[in-house]
Amino acid sequence: MAKVSMVKLTNDGDWQEVEVANFYDPERHNTVRLVGSTKKIKYSKMKMEDGRIFDKDKGKWERVVPENSNIYLTHPVTLPLHYEQNSVGIIELESVLERCDDIVALMKEFERVLMPHGRIKVRLPAAPGHLAFSDPETKNYFNESTLRHFLKGNRYDLFSNYICTSRGEILDITLKK
Repeated sequence: MAKVSMVKLTNDGDWQEVEVANFYDPERHNTVRLVGSTKKIKYSKMKMEDGRIFDKDKGKWERVVPENSNIYLTHPVTLPLHYEQNSVGIIELESVLERCDDIVALMKEFERVLMPHGRIKVRLPAAPGHLAFSDPETKNYFNESTLRHFLKGNRYDLFSNYICTSRGEILDITLKK
């Protein structure tokens, strides 16, 4: 028997009742491809990428500690993050910091949600390489030392450890809480 759930299609008022495949779990997935005819079903919950769950019965968004406790971001986010303090193990960022409006506020928010000994893994283009200047949305430029300002004992005093590896024009940086 197929599992059933309510799926949000475009905006808050646009819900459609559908029968979904057995593998779909509304606690873990937030998108479904609709195939074939649909049947009316009972709604449970819908989870978003940032960890919030919309409970239609309660009519509100709820913050939850993510089951996986890892965040993977490929675009700048709105602050504050919808995670509890000390609830995330690893934050992975790709093409985020170079497009961010306020890096200091974002790094402070990451430090807030990271668990003790949690890590931030950052991948970004290294300046002065051509990749750092090729994206028209780039607002910030980084070299191997830029994020060291967030280490304990330095200007922002947030993280305890820093590892940087360079692969051509790409920097892979890990900061540990």
